[in-house]
Amino acid sequence: MLPLTQVKVMTGVGATLVVLCSIFIGVFPLIFNTIVDKMLVIREDSDTFEAFVTPPIPIYMQFWLFNVTNPEEIRFNGAKPVLEQVGPYTYEEVRVKYAFDWSKEGTVSYLQNKSYIFSPELSGERRESDLITSINVLMVSLAAQASTLHPVLLLLLELAFLRFSEKLFIRKPVGDLLFKGYPQPLLAEVTKIFGDPMGNNGRFGIFYPLASHVFQGRQDLISSTIWTQLEASLDLFETHEAGDILFYGYDLPAFNFDFSGLGNLVPKLDETEGWSGTLADIMDQMGFQDIPQVVLDNKLALLLGVNNTDDKVYEVKTGSDGMGDFMNIQSWNGSSTLHYWKGEGAQYCNMINGTDGSQYPPRLTRDSVLRIYTSELCRSLYLTYEKDLYHHGIPVYRYVPPREVLEDPEVNHDNLCYCVPDRDHCLGAGMLSLQPCLGLPLVLSTPHFYQGDEKELAKLVGLNPTKSEHETTIDVEPRTGVAMYAAKKMQLNIPLKRYGNLPSFKNVPEVIFPILWVNESANVDADMSQEVRNAVFVPFVVVDAICGSLIAVGALLLVLSGFRFLHIKRSAEQDKL
Repeated sequence: MLPLTQVKVMTGVGATLVVLCSIFIGVFPLIFNTIVDKMLVIREDSDTFEAFVTPPIPIYMQFWLFNVTNPEEIRFNGAKPVLEQVGPYTYEEVRVKYAFDWSKEGTVSYLQNKSYIFSPELSGERRESDLITSINVLMVSLAAQASTLHPVLLLLLELAFLRFSEKLFIRKPVGDLLFKGYPQPLLAEVTKIFGDPMGNNGRFGIFYPLASHVFQGRQDLISSTIWTQLEASLDLFETHEAGDILFYGYDLPAFNFDFSGLGNLVPKLDETEGWSGTLADIMDQMGFQDIPQVVLDNKLALLLGVNNTDDKVYEVKTGSDGMGDFMNIQSWNGSSTLHYWKGEGAQYCNMINGTDGSQYPPRLTRDSVLRIYTSELCRSLYLTYEKDLYHHGIPVYRYVPPREVLEDPEVNHDNLCYCVPDRDHCLGAGMLSLQPCLGLPLVLSTPHFYQGDEKELAKLVGLNPTKSEHETTIDVEPRTGVAMYAAKKMQLNIPLKRYGNLPSFKNVPEVIFPILWVNESANVDADMSQEVRNAVFVPFVVVDAICGSLIAVGALLLVLSGFRFLHIKRSAEQDKL
């Protein structure tokens, strides 16, 4: 080959290698993104559909219950509650999606069943049979309604709730306090039977005629009689196994309402001397035809009916028409918005935004805002970037909820719509009323009131909020949007105060009373992290290595061709001489 031809070949090959490899390095992320997008799209025939139906990553629910160590002092002397955190009681959460309905608009609807299996290995020495002294949520909830309900409506509400409550402070097994309990199933059954007891100025729907006829200026007397007899069966504190308190339920006592002697004041009560027995017995005596199974069971637990149930119908984006809103929830329970919040800016508060927290759109940045909706929170929330981390060697972004998400509504006016019933009744920082969506005066907060209201924290002994223990965090691999680690933490509370003239509450302190806090977490282990690394990072490493080497070879050829050209030129000049 002629020397000049060699130079041309070397130059052409070198330039081609440099240009093509440089272009390929530039366009490879686009090619990779296209491949990832196709892999992520939710389809019944996709490789990832099985993981969508049943997440391969173990999910755990860890419960810490607050054991009340001075219940009698609280009840009779208004003492500051002294709480002992007990836990974690760890349950494996099994999720299975089913009943899929695919639409042409790029969405899929489904139900998701959640089951919880107690894990002794991950709970240490703690067992579901551990006894916990906890506040009686339903008794407090009942008292909270007393000042607004007509006495006979209060009586009916009491009868409906009695089988679920015994004492203001109950001592139950952890397992029975959790997953076979309320609030959702209980409130659904009570609403089904009694309607809305808070509507229409205390009118009770089908029982309103009885109420209006029976009680004419006899309210104080009847209320006193009812509560006197309730307190014969109820107490503020009880002892039960931990498992019974959480999931399995504990048996409730029989009750006796003796109305003899009131007939001359309340004519309708001439028709009965009273009601006695379990709540189911009393409802039968009152003439109810269809008594729900939950009433017949005569058991109470904090999470009764939550285990092995679905959470209404979700409709999410599949990604088939773009990844910008991948996995975003389009509707829940048949509606694209919530209807809980009525305050200022309610339209904002009722929005359903984001995903369920397990997956996010790909190609996140440090400026991305992660939006989440889960029904147990009764609202959407968002997280912002905090810092870079490594998860088993994989670079991830950590996102956390900024303080303003649960900031005091008077500080962050975006939260005014969460004030219940109005702006004059706003909760402090770090708290959210669940009354609008659950029908009970429960309050959601950050664990141990982390970043919350210091005044409420000062009313309790035994809480110690820390960032590392009590902050919700999500670590996301930004290229795919896969959550490598997530810990969603929240605390359940109920307001305790002196409700009217009810004897059981006449000496109690006014405090947002903690019941338990929970950490729902998922962690991609080392083996699965290696699979993510192989799928996400190895291709870039291989492309960079190969193209980098070829660019180096091309650059070397260009340099050599340059030297060769100069050598040929110099030789030609010398030949002329």
